[in-house]
Amino acid sequence: MDESVQADALRAALERGPFHRALTLAVEASGLSLQRLQQRLADNGVRVSTTTLSYWKHGRSQPERAGSLQGVQVLEKLLRLPPNSLTRLLGEPRPRGRWLAADRQPEKFGEFFDDSEVAERLMAELGVPEAQQLRLLSSHDCVRVNPDRTLSGHTSRLVVQATADRVGRNYFLHATGHPPRIVTMSRTRHCRVGRVRTAPEAGFVAIEIVFDRVLSRGDTTIYEYFLETGTRDDFFDRIFRHPTGQYLLEVEFSPEAVPARCLSYRRPKPDEDRTDLREVWISPELVAHVAFTGLSAGIYGMCWEWE
Repeated sequence: MDESVQADALRAALERGPFHRALTLAVEASGLSLQRLQQRLADNGVRVSTTTLSYWKHGRSQPERAGSLQGVQVLEKLLRLPPNSLTRLLGEPRPRGRWLAADRQPEKFGEFFDDSEVAERLMAELGVPEAQQLRLLSSHDCVRVNPDRTLSGHTSRLVVQATADRVGRNYFLHATGHPPRIVTMSRTRHCRVGRVRTAPEAGFVAIEIVFDRVLSRGDTTIYEYFLETGTRDDFFDRIFRHPTGQYLLEVEFSPEAVPARCLSYRRPKPDEDRTDLREVWISPELVAHVAFTGLSAGIYGMCWEWE
């Protein structure tokens, strides 16, 4: 496309939209690849995968979360566009969150991740049913912190009840972090690992968990697994898409990595601040634990600080 024609097309798109066309023309005019653009966004503190950028360019999705909207503002600077020229094309965000009708469907997997499109794609590849087939009654995570302050992984024990007939599997989505890390699920009890799908560019792994028996409506089962992560994090949390009865989180610290303090917290959404911060006691055995009861959908966990 001739440069003058390209400039006219970009001006028209910035004036009238739609967002994806304006973004596409602006990226083409900059001469930057999506990989290079993603790196410059990361340099400015914005983490967006190349897959998400591609989705934005092709109109398959558009930025809505606070972190994504911040990314659009940074994009405007990187692409040398007038302030708010892309942002104004986004319009009003779709309704989301707890203010929707009380009988709404449970939160989707992607609702709790910035790269929601990638998360939803992975779960769709595993064939996750839209209707809820399992009710989570309780969950118990045991996390081990190594001497070098990395997490060796966590052992999880879950109790679920079938809300439909012929239910034989559940699904697990894990954010491996940036840069992405290899995670391994092993040491299973009452289940086995089924299909696995990964999206390294977004830092996700989706795992199918196959029970040792098929459940009928009302049946319960217990299953356990160990997820080896090796991440260097100062927190651990779990996402709950549905209301849940109980969540018990234990964190065991190595003697060489005892923190100055631990705090429990919850977050309604990943782009919202931690709330309900409460100090957690570290026992003489160097174990901190928190028990949440009557959980609503959201993110619950524990963080710690070293001096």
